[in-house]
Amino acid sequence: MNEMQVGQYLTLKELCTCTQTYQKYADQINPYPENLEETIPAL
Repeated sequence: MNEMQVGQYLTLKELCTCTQTYQKYADQINPYPENLEETIPAL
């Protein structure tokens, strides 16, 4: 799932973990969407 392409140059992992907030609180945050069937088409 993490390596799923969501754009020409962007993977789901890069999209979900690229923010400074995530970097600061990575041990407390689950950055990945729970409902892929709805989330991926929306992206």
